[in-house]
Amino acid sequence: MAYTLSPMNLKGVGYDVISADKHDSTDFPIHHIFFGHNMLIIENLTGLENLLEKEVYFSCMPLKYRSSDGSPVRAVAWL
Repeated sequence: MAYTLSPMNLKGVGYDVISADKHDSTDFPIHHIFFGHNMLIIENLTGLENLLEKEVYFSCMPLKYRSSDGSPVRAVAWL
């Protein structure tokens, strides 16, 4: 199945769940779609409901790990 992303020039997506894919996924199709478009996936965010309908500046600062497929981040949004 082919997927396309909207032309909004996004650099990444954020979720308030533990994974963009289903918890029992073994092939991680959603991850592959976003990574195939050079996009970041930021998971396990909280308080996103406070940002609805608002213009925000968002930044996430990961720890620098070698040979890793992920990292904890400090995620902040400025209203």
